[in-house]
Amino acid sequence: MRTRLVWLLGSLCGLSTLAAALLPARPAHASVSEALDLRQLVHASHEIVVGVTRSAQARYDGARIVTDSVVEVEDRMRGGVAPTLRVTTLGGAVGDVGMRVEGSAHLDVGDRALLFLRRGHGAQVLTPVGMAQGVLPVNQDQRGQDVVFPGARGLALMRRVGGGRLVPAPAALMEPRPLHELCAEIEALVAVDEAP
Repeated sequence: MRTRLVWLLGSLCGLSTLAAALLPARPAHASVSEALDLRQLVHASHEIVVGVTRSAQARYDGARIVTDSVVEVEDRMRGGVAPTLRVTTLGGAVGDVGMRVEGSAHLDVGDRALLFLRRGHGAQVLTPVGMAQGVLPVNQDQRGQDVVFPGARGLALMRRVGGGRLVPAPAALMEPRPLHELCAEIEALVAVDEAP
């Protein structure tokens, strides 16, 4: 009896391994990233702005494709004084070749967003903090008021807990919020972050 049980379990394990090996591989639909709360987004940012993407141009950066977007600044909570910023994101299309990175921020021309940006390779390159976590879409609600919507599209957000274990975690913004209210909270966090 025991021999049959061992044989049966061994056969089932072998069949499940074979089935897994024969199934076609599927592309991933999310990148795993550490969840950042609003305070962490503010702290990691060199520039925090509300802006509109005016242009976008994809190019090769070595073997990968990146997109440089020009964002016209409407409001600034942290950073310099330039009226426009150049933001570089992973992915895009150059000719017939495209590259998509799940969880990477994507700035469509004409879209308005609250952007948390950090300086990368040199002072000229700005990238969103925490991939798509650093780009929060701004739209108008049915009453015509500006509302910020959750970002982090394409990301599986995790937080490290005791023993280094990863567990699912919420995004910095879980539901839409009025832009003026969120900007006031961000300005308060910037003041605390920059205090001596």
